[in-house]
Parts: sequence; C-alpha cells; structure tokens
Amino acid sequence: IVVLEGSGGGRGDRFFAREGRGALGAAFAAQPRVRALLAALGVPFVDADGEAEAACAALAQASACDFVATTDFDALLFGAPAVLRGLDLRADGRSECEVWEAAGVREAAGLDRDGLICAAFLSGCDYDRRAQGGQAAPKAASSREGAGVRGIGVRRAMSIARALHEVGQGDPVAALYAALADGPLPAAADASVARTLQQGLDLARREPRCIEGFEAVVRRYRRCGPSATVAARIRQGFAWAGVDEGAAVEVLSQVYPMRASAKLLPLHFEWALRRLASDRPAAAMTAAEERRRWAASRGP
Repeated sequence: IVVLEGSGGGRGDRFFAREGRGALGAAFAAQPRVRALLAALGVPFVDADGEAEAACAALAQASACDFVATTDFDALLFGAPAVLRGLDLRADGRSECEVWEAAGVREAAGLDRDGLICAAFLSGCDYDRRAQGGQAAPKAASSREGAGVRGIGVRRAMSIARALHEVGQGDPVAALYAALADGPLPAAADASVARTLQQGLDLARREPRCIEGFEAVVRRYRRCGPSATVAARIRQGFAWAGVDEGAAVEVLSQVYPMRASAKLLPLHFEWALRRLASDRPAAAMTAAEERRRWAASRGP
C-alpha cells in the first residue's frame, strides 16, 4: 500500500516547511505522474489527510499492513508498531533495511510512545510550534520553534523522558505538562533520577512559551485513529489489481523510452503466478502428486 502525502497539515505544517527549509511542504505532494503510474500498475494507494506517516501508522494499527516503510522515525511516534527504515529493494543483490519495533525500542531505551514524544520535543521536533490561536509568537519564542530545549540533547532528553515516566506513574506526557505549567511533581525515588529531572525542567521552564510548543507536539502525534478517508479505505480492503500495460507503458516511456514494456515483465510474471495459485484446488496444496496432475492440466 502506498500512502500519498496530504495537504491538511502534515509536512506543510512543520516549522522547517514554513521557514522554506528542508524541501518540505508542497514538494511532498504526489505529482499526477506518480498517481497515474500507481493506478496503471494496480498498486493500492491512499491519500493521507496530512502527513503520510500518520496515515501509515493508522493502517498498521488497523492490521491493514505489517510494517511502515519510511525514512522518518516519526512513524513510531504516530503509533506504528514496526518501521522498516532505509528500505533498499534490489534485484541485483541483497535487499536491506533497518527494523525498528516499538516493543524493541521500549525494551532497549525504556521509552514507550509517550516517552518518545516527550524526548522528541525536548531534543527538537518540527511540530514544536509556539504561535497558536492565530497569534504570532514573540521573536524569542518563534526563534526556538523546532529547536527543542536549549541545553538538552538527544541522550539527555531520553533520560528526562524516562524520569518523567517514573514520576508520572507511566504517563510522561501528563507529568511534563504539569511541570511546564509549574505544577508539583511527585518526588523520584532515586536521587540521580530526581536530579536529572530537576535540571531538565529548569532548562525547559526558561524557554519562551515552551508549554505551547509541547502542546502542539502532543496534539500532532496523539491524534487517535485513522481519518475518515483512511478508515473508508481500510473497510474497502486492499489488493493488487494487476497491470494495465497500455497505461503503464505510457507513463514509463517518459523515463524508459526504449524499455518500458521490459520493465513490466517481472510484474506480469508475478501476476500470472498469483492467478495460477488462486485457481489451485485445495488437494494440490498438500499432495505432490495432485500438484503435478494439476500443473499438467494447465498446459506447458
């Protein structure tokens, strides 16, 4: 399943996109040629309302797919149970990828999804927006958008998030929000944990409009469930529809003018194998002799 970037927020709503840096925003919108090629190849695709990784995570949570393949770690924060990062599919050698599993990250780093959200905000996150409700943030606040808390790097942010998980009784988001709102925090049982937490919170409380940035980050990552568009596609189900050769050649010819048809041969072969397998009688699935008879009956 291919998920196409939407225009309702997503990367276009990120800080770096609004600043015109990082080639984000509209550049991620799927071009007509991409849509035409996916349709011609019969590959199911979904239009996300906003950021594609959020829709991918919703599909994985609904068991519509097994993994989310992306270069963006954010998919875990959106709730994807497993991410294939840096997926490199090769026909001339070994395909490679990194597998990031939420359960494995929780075991290795001691951070669940909410802990990762806290760590992302503290160390720097594109969704850290401190101008809410249509009001412009003061220059000091806007200059810190997306930069995290000054003096807190990734490792320190993870240590603070673990401490928040402990003192917040499993809810680091509520614990950090209470601390940023100058509310009391339960004491940590371990002195080193208490020190790590206090030092981090002292830094965070000095940040201009820090709590607004944190609220924006949590709101983005904690949106529950698939959008109406994605939910409707999940109900319809997903299946490869096969290749429309004429339409596919028309698109591919713009890139491979002399080899467009040849590029489709592996897909035609795969489609033929799937059709044959779907027609195979149940007895041929378990008995070798039945398989031979069935294969012979299908011709050379």
